[in-house]
Amino acid sequence: MKKFFFALLLSAVAMAYAQKNQLKFNSDGELKILQFTDIHWSNEPKYTNKTTETLRRIIAAEKPDFIVLDGDNVNCIPMRDGWRNLGKIIEEAGVPWTLVFGNHDAEQDWTNAQSFDFLKTFPHFVGEKGSVAGVANFSLPVHSSKTNKPAATLYFLDSGDYTRNPKLGNYAWIKRDQISWYAEESERIEKSAGKILPALMFFHIPLPEFSVVAKDPAKVGEANEDVSSAAVNSGLMAAILERKDVIGVFCGHDHDNNYIGSYRGVALGYGAKTGNDGYGRLEQGGRVITLKEDQFAFSSYLSLPSGRKFPYSFPSGLSEISEKTKVLKAQNVKPSKEGLHYSYYEGKIKSVKEIGNLKELKSGTATKIDLENAAADDHFALSFGGYIRIPETAFYKFYSYSDDGSVIKIDGQTIVDNDGGHSAQRKEGIVALEKGYHKIEVLYFEDYMGQVLDVGISSIGIPEQNIPAEMLSH
Repeated sequence: MKKFFFALLLSAVAMAYAQKNQLKFNSDGELKILQFTDIHWSNEPKYTNKTTETLRRIIAAEKPDFIVLDGDNVNCIPMRDGWRNLGKIIEEAGVPWTLVFGNHDAEQDWTNAQSFDFLKTFPHFVGEKGSVAGVANFSLPVHSSKTNKPAATLYFLDSGDYTRNPKLGNYAWIKRDQISWYAEESERIEKSAGKILPALMFFHIPLPEFSVVAKDPAKVGEANEDVSSAAVNSGLMAAILERKDVIGVFCGHDHDNNYIGSYRGVALGYGAKTGNDGYGRLEQGGRVITLKEDQFAFSSYLSLPSGRKFPYSFPSGLSEISEKTKVLKAQNVKPSKEGLHYSYYEGKIKSVKEIGNLKELKSGTATKIDLENAAADDHFALSFGGYIRIPETAFYKFYSYSDDGSVIKIDGQTIVDNDGGHSAQRKEGIVALEKGYHKIEVLYFEDYMGQVLDVGISSIGIPEQNIPAEMLSH
């Protein structure tokens, strides 16, 4: 009987910890995640004293809901002492935490499986070993603030260590069974929820696609070294794009990179190197990712001892206005009519600059910026003009997807230049606008063989969409 009651007590304690460690959006509909990466805990005071100071300072400043250690966490002998000392610091936050393993985590006297078993003894540690390649392949639900049902998902994968085959490069890649597990888990979650839930993904070694973001001038943060990804692209990104749930992928590994940017509609971001051991000249710290409930959206920034830097918002990819930002002032007007004025022309031209050479055939009011008022299939042009109502002073991203050429002007300035004869292509532009009305002009021409015009907007507070009719007037 005593054994029965003891077992019952243990079960109750386990359930209590499980409920305590449940991830849940707060009353504001947010989950604040703090990512530490490349801690490289060595048990040598000349390194660990500074690392400890950084960890405690960032945790105290950010007060996260959840902490992720993103690989290359402990690198000392004995590993037990390293994990005990590091785990004690993370436990001080009093919030759930977890980890993924990096390429250096199993180089000492413990395997990753042994480390994981030890970590399970910490009261706030969450996660599972998983049943596919590597250790720590699992998902965690983030519960709704309203219904306590899952409203988002966090995925964690083991990116491995080394190939041990010079012909295949230096670093390992995420394996086929891991990718299959992710896709199947994503499908299971969608079926259970009745819809696709927004998700984030964490692992240590970056994907090859990070190299594309490194060259993107729209990225936010610093890119000071090449991307040290696997030489083999095993297709995880393709699976992510097919499943359409993951909106952000976060890694570490490259100590002198801390940027974030967008790749085909998915944010790819580095954390900030946290540990004082190991190479690197960037300031140590962490990355904060605030996931938004009921939205495929998050905000992020680097939290450093010197302050918060490189703010970023997904899906707009925009940062916040600063004192140094040049902001276009709103127009002192009060438009009274809905929609934009449009003019329609026909004739052969090769640029929107030549629209003035054509004869206007009809004009009127358009509630949307599209080709509805075009009467021909080829050799025509349209111009739209009026005002766009900007709800808040902020950065705004405009885009045009057109065949053939198009241009978007705000207050007389060309923001998107998609001019010239070409097949369907997208161009973007970013401008800081003051709250209020701004003059907008959209010019378009079609030469021959196919026609399309799609004009959209996004900002930190506006998900990407076609410019809504209620924002347009003249």
